[in-house]
Order: sequence, then C-alpha cells, then structure tokens
Amino acid sequence: MNLRFKEGQMVKMTGINKYLFLDVDGVLNSVSWYREEWNKDHVYPQGDFDPKCVELVNRIVEETGCKVVVSSSWRTESNLQSIFDKAGLRFKIHSITPFGSHRGCEIQEWLDSQTEPYVYAIVDDNRGMLSHQRKYFIKTNTVIGITDEDARHIINILNRNDMWNDKLNAMIADSMKKHDTTRTNVYRAIKTAFTNYAAAKNAKPLDEAAEISIIKKMRDERWANAETYQTAGRMDLSAAEADEAGILEELLPKEPTKEELNAALLKLALDKGWYDDNEEHNIHPVQIPKNQMGIAVKELKAKYPAADGKKIADLVKANLCN
Repeated sequence: MNLRFKEGQMVKMTGINKYLFLDVDGVLNSVSWYREEWNKDHVYPQGDFDPKCVELVNRIVEETGCKVVVSSSWRTESNLQSIFDKAGLRFKIHSITPFGSHRGCEIQEWLDSQTEPYVYAIVDDNRGMLSHQRKYFIKTNTVIGITDEDARHIINILNRNDMWNDKLNAMIADSMKKHDTTRTNVYRAIKTAFTNYAAAKNAKPLDEAAEISIIKKMRDERWANAETYQTAGRMDLSAAEADEAGILEELLPKEPTKEELNAALLKLALDKGWYDDNEEHNIHPVQIPKNQMGIAVKELKAKYPAADGKKIADLVKANLCN
C-alpha cells in the first residue's frame, strides 16, 4: 500500500486536549512545608499551600495550556475554586474525578467519559495508579512536594505532540527549501501518521516507543512495496519506494548489537544485585529473579527503545534464576 501524503488528508491537531490530574497534599504542600510553617500566623487556605509548589503548577498550566482535573480528596470542598484562587493558583478548575476506592480507577473513569482526543499527565504522591498510567504519572515526594524536575517532566509529557509537530514542520520546510520532493513527502507522511495516532479514539499519548514503532512500520511497508514493484517489473516505482524506506531508516535510532544488550543487562544486574555472589567464583553469573523479569525487560527497553522486544525478552529469560 502506498502511503504518499496528500495535504488535504491531514487531521488537525487542534482537537487534542491536554489534561493534568492534580493532587494537593504532597504536591502543592509537603511535610517539610508544614514543619516550617506550622507556628506561623497563616490564614486558611494559604497556610496549606507552599508558594514554591503553587508557582510550579502555575508554570505547567501556562506552558502547556492544559486543563486541570482535580483528583485530590480536596475535591470534596464546595468552594475549591475560591480556595485555589486564594492560594495563588492562576487557573480555573476544569473538572474533578468521580469518587471511588482507587485513585487510578477514578482517573480512568473520567478519561473513559471523554469523546475527544487527549493527552494527559498525573501528578500525585499516591502510588495507586493503573499499570498503563505509569508512563504519564509523576510521583512527588511527600516530604518536599512538587519539584522543578517534576514540572519539567510533566511539561514534556503534555507538550510532546507539540514538540514533534514543530520539529517535523521545520524538517518539511528545510526539505522543501532544498527541493527534495522525496524527503518532503516522507516527512509529511510521518506527520500524518503521528497525528492520526494521537487523534485516534482512546489513543495513548505519543511517546518515543510509539514514534519508533510507527516509523518502523512505515519503513517496512515501503520495503514490501519495493519488492512488489520489482517483481512486477516496475523498477522506477520500486526505486522510489526504496528511497523513501532509506529516509525512514535514517530517522530510526540504531538497534543495539547483541554485545551491547549483554553489557547493558550485566550492568543492570550489578546495580540490582541480580547475580550469584558465591565467593568461590571469580565470575558471578547473572541470575534474575523470575518476579523481576518485567522490570529487567522494561529497563533494557527504556535504554534501547529501538531494540527488538522479543530479543530483549529472550535475553532476560536466558538469565533467570532456576
């Protein structure tokens, strides 16, 4: 199938909503804040909000344009908007999550009710999130509240679609300036694929792993097309598809060698203590506990997002404890 881009086919990005699920205690205040401020003459609710944390959340909202959904137990307050206003939070509350017994489930129930495409981030000191939410979950330290690093992480999650959109626009403009029609078509096709992914119903936010997967699929489709055209004797079309596949290949990170994966697993095992510590051996073989297999695979995949997932899983399996 030929996926050449036509300008009129692009899905507009304006339909992507950005949501920040906001906790209060442990995010906008902290144990250390209460210790320092306990005996000071603060008027409620200002005394429950650390100004430094408040400004970091304001910055997130201002730099991303996100809508805030309160997931904190503070959402029981009937005058919550007034409380936020007095605390110095410069945004209007968009919504609150439904009440249930599990924070992650409450957030998911709210997300499931949405009919438009979205990206989201969760900031909370509570670990109770669903497994598929963890990629978009920033756990704060209850002792210090939200930090500058936390804020940057959240901004990156919420603005990732904007970042790749801007980057691809710049690449398209540069290739057009150089009159490189093939490269322009490829970049436009990538932009369309990314946009369609982000705009799909119930789509997860676009991350590096998804980007790599999409580009790999596009590359493989073009190699398949090239072979089909070659078999049919259309060498001109085969060459065109091969050229596009080559450009897509350039954009993919290098897949690690077997030696690089082995070295990465060894380092991980040393860091985690996953090895035979028998002093009689000069060499301590890697021994990964079976209940840690998922962690090992996830760590290696994060280090080498372009690596084949099956190869990583097979490597980890080969080094499990008996």
